[in-house]
Amino acid sequence: MAPGGEGSAVFDVVVVGSGAAAHSAAVMAGRGGSKVVMLEVADRIGGTSWRSSGGYWIPNNPPQRERGVKMEREATLKHMASLSYPDRFDPAAEQLGLGGREYDLLATFFDEAPRIIDEYEEEGILSSVQMDYPGREDGMPPYWETAYDRTSGTVMGPRAMTSRERQPATNLGAEAMQRLTGGEQGDGADLISQLAETIRELGAEVRLEHRATAVVQGEDGAVIGVVCDTPGGEVTIYGRQGVVFATGGFSHAPELAARYLRGPIVGSCSVGTARGDFVGIALEAGAELGNMSQGWWTELPVELVKTMPEAPELMAWIPGASSVVVNAHGERVVNEKLQYNERGKVHFVQDAEGGWPNRLLFLVYDDAVARDDGGWPGRWPVPPPGETGEHVIEGATLAELGQNIAARLVGLADQVGGFRLEDDFADGLTQTIERFGRFAEAGVDEDFGRGGTDSDRGYSEPPRPGLPNGTMAPFESEGPFYAMILGAATLDTKGGPKIDVSGRVLGAGETPIPGLYGAGNCIASPAGEAYWGGGGTLGPALVFGYIAGRSVALESRRQVGAPGLPSSQVEEASPSAPARPAM
Repeated sequence: MAPGGEGSAVFDVVVVGSGAAAHSAAVMAGRGGSKVVMLEVADRIGGTSWRSSGGYWIPNNPPQRERGVKMEREATLKHMASLSYPDRFDPAAEQLGLGGREYDLLATFFDEAPRIIDEYEEEGILSSVQMDYPGREDGMPPYWETAYDRTSGTVMGPRAMTSRERQPATNLGAEAMQRLTGGEQGDGADLISQLAETIRELGAEVRLEHRATAVVQGEDGAVIGVVCDTPGGEVTIYGRQGVVFATGGFSHAPELAARYLRGPIVGSCSVGTARGDFVGIALEAGAELGNMSQGWWTELPVELVKTMPEAPELMAWIPGASSVVVNAHGERVVNEKLQYNERGKVHFVQDAEGGWPNRLLFLVYDDAVARDDGGWPGRWPVPPPGETGEHVIEGATLAELGQNIAARLVGLADQVGGFRLEDDFADGLTQTIERFGRFAEAGVDEDFGRGGTDSDRGYSEPPRPGLPNGTMAPFESEGPFYAMILGAATLDTKGGPKIDVSGRVLGAGETPIPGLYGAGNCIASPAGEAYWGGGGTLGPALVFGYIAGRSVALESRRQVGAPGLPSSQVEEASPSAPARPAM
C-alpha cells in the first residue's frame, strides 16, 4: 500500500497494541536505543491486559528459587509439550515429537522467562510478587499434575503500585484475591502502569485511536511502517527498523471466529477491539498462519453476554460443593472443578452428524451455594447472598427448575440457534443429583474424579465440615434450586501468524518477513493448545514481547518515505531517551 497522509511520522520502531506484550516490546526497543511509538486503537492503553488479574506463568521464578524449588528443564519441557501438543507429544522422540520451531519456542520460553522477570525487577521496570492463594505458603497450586511436573507457585503477579490511586481491581476475581491476601498483590492495571512508566522514561510516544489497517513494505519486501485509520483520517507511521504487532486476537470478529475456531463461542472476556486486524494484515504481507482453531477458553453465562459483550471476568471455577454442570439430558459431562480452559473445551464435543450437543450446558446449584458468603475467588457469576440476577433461573423443585430453563431457552431461541432441553432433562437431572450425592458422601467421584487433584482442591472453597471430599456435597433435599445457561467463551483467541524464537513473523517456508515482528494474542501462540496454568496468557506475552522488542532494536535503520510525499508531511519523531543496555 502506498504510504502518505497528513500527520505521517517517522520512528525507528512501531509497536501496534498497548497490552502486556506491546509494552514489553516497547520497553526493550526503547532500551535498545530506538525511537518508539505505540499505537492503540482504543482511547486508552492496556487492552485486555489492563482488565486481567495480572498473573503471569513463569517457571523457576524468584520465589520458587528462594524456597529451593527448581523446575528441571527436561521434565518441564515434557510437561509443557504434553499439554501444548498432546496429539504429537512423544517423550522418547527427538524434540519430543514436535517440529523444530515449536520445540525451540517452548525451550526459549523456559530459558528466558525467569531471566526476564529477574531483569525487569533489577532494572525497576516491573516489580513482581508470587501470587498467593489463601491458606497456602507455596503460592497458587498448579493447574496440571502430569507425569513430568506438578510444581506449585509458578504464577507471578505485579506488585501493587503505591503511587497509583487504588481503585477496585480490574476484575472481580482479582478484587477478591487482593482482599484475602492483604493487598500487596496487584492486578492488570498495576502491570500495565508499571510498564507504562518505563516507556515514558524512555521517551516512547503513545498515540491513541490509531487502528492499523495495513503494513507498508519497501521495494525489498521489508516492513517499514503501518497505515492507520484515525479520527482525523488516514495516516502512515513509519518504522525504520520495523514494526511489532502485539494486538488482541479475533474474539470480537464473528466471521473469523466462525471460520477458524474449533467450535461456536458465546462471548469473550477480551476488550471489544480484539477484532483480528492482524490476521488480514499479515496475510496480505505474506505471513503463514497457525494455531487458528485455538483460544484461551472459559465459559460465560449466555444471558450475561447479551448485556455485556466485554465480560468483566472469566468464569474461573464452578463455585460450590453442591453444584453440577449438566447437558440437555440432565447428565454431568465434566469434572466441574477443572480449570476454566479445560471446561471450555467440553462445549466443543461433536456428535456423528457434526452437531454440538454441549453447545450449551447448565450450571445447577442449591440454596447452600446461593447462601455462601465466603467471598471466595471464583464465585462469580453466582450472585452474592440475598441478590439475584437476570441470568439466574430459579425453581422450587428440580422439575420446576427444568420447566423454567426450557421456557428461558424459548425466549433465547434466536441467540442460541434454537437449542432446547431434551424431554428427559428433569428425570436425568434428578438421577444425576442423586448419584452425585452418593459420590459426595463416599468422597469419590466415580464418573469424573472431581476433587482428586491438588488443583481441584486448591481452587475450591474451604471444605464443608465432615465431608471426605471437600469439593462435593449432597444437594439439599428441598429447594429452591438455581441454574444458569453456559456457553463456551474465550479470554481471547491465540492464533495468527507464526513467529520464530526472535519474534519475527514468518512467511512461506517459515522464512522471516523482514521488519515484521509479533507477540501476544495476535500470533500463533507458542503455547499451542495448552493453558499451562494461571497467567498462561500473560507469561508468554511478556516474554515474547521482550524478545520481539529486543530483536527489532537490533535491525538496521532503513530508508522510508514515498514518491510524491512532501517532506513537510513527514514528522520526524523526537529523540528517545538515552539507551539503557539490555542485559
